[in-house]
Amino acid sequence: MDQIPLPPSPPQAPREPQKSFIEKLQELDETMKKRVLIAGSAVLMALVVYVWLGYFNSIVTSDQLQLADEGASLSQGTQAAAEQPAAPSATPSQTPGFWEQLGGGMVSLYHDAASGAKHIENALGSPKQYTVTPH
Repeated sequence: MDQIPLPPSPPQAPREPQKSFIEKLQELDETMKKRVLIAGSAVLMALVVYVWLGYFNSIVTSDQLQLADEGASLSQGTQAAAEQPAAPSATPSQTPGFWEQLGGGMVSLYHDAASGAKHIENALGSPKQYTVTPH
């Protein structure tokens, strides 16, 4: 069988390389750049708040579940205590609550700031004599 030769393809103009997102932003006028900045900032703020609320919700939920478990064990313990004589009770390990954590963090920040202020005070109160030696 004879193969039919295909006609040569027409020459194609060289393609421009696709521009990146940053290059497209650089070509926008100033008002459009500001709109993109504001919209992007709003989206990122919403994302950060969403993640923060999810984290906070997980902390509060785990604390509530822990309290519910402790309440259930206490109610079962009172029923068992009514049947058995009193025995010395062991205190369960408790994690600090939100306000205790916040208070501890504030105390730590206060101590850090106080020690930083003490270093600045020592630096400002030291004698102002400098010895310069030529090399």
